[in-house]
Amino acid sequence: TGRGDVYVEDVFEHIWAAELDPSSQAEVSAALARAGCASDGFEDYLANEAETALRCHADEALELGAVDVPAYVIADDLFVGREHLPTIRSLLK
Repeated sequence: TGRGDVYVEDVFEHIWAAELDPSSQAEVSAALARAGCASDGFEDYLANEAETALRCHADEALELGAVDVPAYVIADDLFVGREHLPTIRSLLK
């Protein structure tokens, strides 16, 4: 797996355990550092563009009907809930 995969696994593990506040730039930066991604420009992205991008994606998800998390959009189809992950994995292959 790549560093992005390491980051995502680390972040979601800590979010679901209520050990990480995903709205905290300091905590996300620490997770990036743990995954070895901090030098890839992600911290600049967090400081400058992430809030706008998040708001844009959240608005788009709401327009598609996402009312809960996790929600996934694959080819304009909305899937809400982790129970759809096997289907999503199959669609992405």
